Amino acid sequence: MSKFPGWPAWRYNSEGEGRIFQSEAEVPKGWTANPFPDRKTSSTEEPVKNKSTAKKPFSRKKQTAEPFPRAEVMAALKEAGIVVKDSISDDDLRELALEEL
Repeated sequence: MSKFPGWPAWRYNSEGEGRIFQSEAEVPKGWTANPFPDRKTSSTEEPVKNKSTAKKPFSRKKQTAEPFPRAEVMAALKEAGIVVKDSISDDDLRELALEEL
């Protein structure tokens, strides 16, 4: 568990590459919480009111639109002191990351 509220968290560079950081101080200049900073919500769209429908870095449902960032998740778990076998499935790894990170 991090001593910084809201951390660890995903941050993205201008090319869409994402990494997990443990605090705001670790985030390189120019990296943002939004992987697509050019995509802005139009004024006609209503903001998401139900937190459960907001996009999360991980979802319990299988994600098909974006590749699962397996290497980054494995590194974040290792850094958190959690030993994981390389043979773990993506689904199990995703579940573990949701529970532990």
